[in-house]
Amino acid sequence: MTHPGGSIELRDYFRFLTRHRAWLAVPPLLGVLGGAVALNLVPSRYVAVAEVQARNVTTDPFGSNGPGVDRTLSMPTERAIAVSRDVAAEVARTLGGDPGELSEGLEVRVPDSTQVLRFEYGAADPQRAAAGANAFAGAYLEVRGRRVTEDADAVQRAITSRVEQLSRQLTAAKKEDVTERAQLTSQIGDLRKQADALAVIDTRPGYVTQKAVPPALRAFPTRLTFLAGGLVLGLLAGLALAFARQLLDTRIRRPEELSGLLDRPVLSGLGRDSQAQLAARLVNLSGDEPQTVLVAFPASPAEAGQAAAACGGLGTALAGFGKSVRIEDHTGPEPMRSSLPKKGKGASADRPDYTLVGLPVRPGAAHILGLGHHADQAVLIVPAERTRAAEVHDLRALLTEFSVPVTGALLLS
Repeated sequence: MTHPGGSIELRDYFRFLTRHRAWLAVPPLLGVLGGAVALNLVPSRYVAVAEVQARNVTTDPFGSNGPGVDRTLSMPTERAIAVSRDVAAEVARTLGGDPGELSEGLEVRVPDSTQVLRFEYGAADPQRAAAGANAFAGAYLEVRGRRVTEDADAVQRAITSRVEQLSRQLTAAKKEDVTERAQLTSQIGDLRKQADALAVIDTRPGYVTQKAVPPALRAFPTRLTFLAGGLVLGLLAGLALAFARQLLDTRIRRPEELSGLLDRPVLSGLGRDSQAQLAARLVNLSGDEPQTVLVAFPASPAEAGQAAAACGGLGTALAGFGKSVRIEDHTGPEPMRSSLPKKGKGASADRPDYTLVGLPVRPGAAHILGLGHHADQAVLIVPAERTRAAEVHDLRALLTEFSVPVTGALLLS
């Protein structure tokens, strides 16, 4: 319970953590335990990696005058080929299985500013993960090389057909038409040079720079992920439960909370200063008439010792103001019927200035009926952390019923 008018201090947060330490400790432990159980139930996944250095097809792989590979090789296109169904079908012929299912375990990445294809393949066991990564890397090179060869053969056939066509034109040309024959001869020569270049073309689309090996550790689930995740989730759940319990808990913990319920000054503890201040308030409000003061204690009989200590301390403080004091103990298991005179004027002349009646209020509070007619004032002794707002509200309502005003209260920590 938090009173709207009170400010929250750092020590309140420490008290909150201490108060709900069970809620903050048990859920994280259960979360870690749950993470450990899930770690053994979730299927393992191992990831193996193979790398391929892609290269552009050229007739002069050692030349430096041609366009650079990074300007002619499109890595997004190469990646699209690597994850294509043709490559998956090639892998299926090697490993067996359905191409679509085999592709589900594949991830192809291209590191920035490189012509490297990184084949990452995940499977339930390390050996299959390594076999899958190597198979996809090899299948990519096979499919890519086949396409290059097919393209080169198509160009070679086109050149051969064109040479044959130009040769027939050259045969049909007149001998005296020197210019036409020279042009045809030049074209045929150029085409044959292109054919010769295609004949020696290097059709290799790349090469494997790193073969996949069976991974020693699984990629998922990892101990750190599951155990740390369980710890964090448990801690969050514990905090949520602790805050929910705090919001629903109406136990009084701070003087401001009790003061808001009573609309009276509230002092903290059983120290001499608190007792003296409360005694001074009683003296200022009492006048010269003898007073019977109920020291009401809204708690269980087990707390009767604190009520007795409060009565004794308050009596000592009143005696310090020169007042005569009598303490009547009603803190036993069966509170006695009081023989005190009726409150107000007309009381006996030998009545002391103050009669303090220690009175722990139990459920039902039937025992207050014999005392309410005698009391002039009431002081509430409220143990912090153990008394709920409803108990204080009911006690004040009961005292109001007998026209017993509440002078003040002590909050015991």
